[in-house]
Amino acid sequence: MLDHSTLQYEQLLSDVTQTLSEKERALFDLPRRLMGPESVNEIREILTNMGFVRFEGGPVLMGINDGLPCSIEGTRLNETPARELYVPPFYVSKYTVSNLEYEQFDKRHSRTNTSSGDKNPVTCVTYGKAVGYAL
Repeated sequence: MLDHSTLQYEQLLSDVTQTLSEKERALFDLPRRLMGPESVNEIREILTNMGFVRFEGGPVLMGINDGLPCSIEGTRLNETPARELYVPPFYVSKYTVSNLEYEQFDKRHSRTNTSSGDKNPVTCVTYGKAVGYAL
């Protein structure tokens, strides 16, 4: 079990990004104007004005003890065992972002076959692009 009292998302993210390639690391980049600690209030205000809500975070039970049946693997072992993880506080949008809305930000975005309509939710967006869109 993880020691939640010392778990810091920022430190974990920093540790993980050290093992990434330069290209992979770029996927996590925040817009340059929002990199410092003084940006917290601006980010909070932007997200709130866009209709995002804040979840406080805490322990979450993830997975199941007996894998679900799967025609390829037999059972889905990547979902086992059930375990408790700590999720740090985060913001999430009340509504999905449509392809049309996202493409106002990223004109080069390519729609997928499973989400091709203007009002369909945007898919296949990197973390960095999603943060760039929101902020």
